[in-house]
Amino acid sequence: MNLGINNNIALITGAGSGIGASCASVFSGAGANLVLVDKQFGDQNSKSKFKQSEVDYFTLDITSENDVKSLIETVTNKYGRIDYLINSAGIYREKSLIDLEISDWNKMLDVNLLGTFLVCKYGIPALEKSNNGSIVNIASVAGQVGGIVAGADYSASKAGVLCLTKSLANQVKHPKIRVNTISPGPIVSPMTADWSPERKIEFSKNIPLGRLGEPEEVANVALFLCSSLSSYIQGATINVNGGLYMSN
Repeated sequence: MNLGINNNIALITGAGSGIGASCASVFSGAGANLVLVDKQFGDQNSKSKFKQSEVDYFTLDITSENDVKSLIETVTNKYGRIDYLINSAGIYREKSLIDLEISDWNKMLDVNLLGTFLVCKYGIPALEKSNNGSIVNIASVAGQVGGIVAGADYSASKAGVLCLTKSLANQVKHPKIRVNTISPGPIVSPMTADWSPERKIEFSKNIPLGRLGEPEEVANVALFLCSSLSSYIQGATINVNGGLYMSN
């Protein structure tokens, strides 16, 4: 099946690990060229992993306006456009509200919300040059329910991502740019790496599918939201949480 992805340009933030890294693999498999962005990349990241794709790595801070502007300019100068923005970069914390410092709060909102805003703000003009532009923002079930185990700062930042997506979907008056959100539940990723096996088992009892999700299961939905199969989906939130939260 032709998904309309082949040779298109996918810019993925948080691509060094977790959901972002899985998005890189899935989009490469569909034939996209990759622009991978993270604050740091580990040894497991190699162009040899993506034999079907042209790959560019950018190590930068997405909370820096100058860094993001420079990134978008560099990519646009090389490719002439960007087709997909996958905003997966994020940090996570489980800390009670009364224990949060102002610096904790600001850091969380800077990375999770400001970073997403900056990539969208400066990336949209490059998407306007695409014939099939798509923004996929990665939120969280914590932003829908106020956090089950996540801290208030994380939950608030992801609620902001959900609302930002809807605002962009309303404001981007371009017939070939779509903006949607994926809202994952707990995923096997660096954010849950320090959970004990016992905690994962106990938490999974609250999930109708009985397990934590895999990052590839989120990445596959991101691919769908960028493909021709989702051509009439705009401003939507797709829950990928095993049934942990079922929105109306």
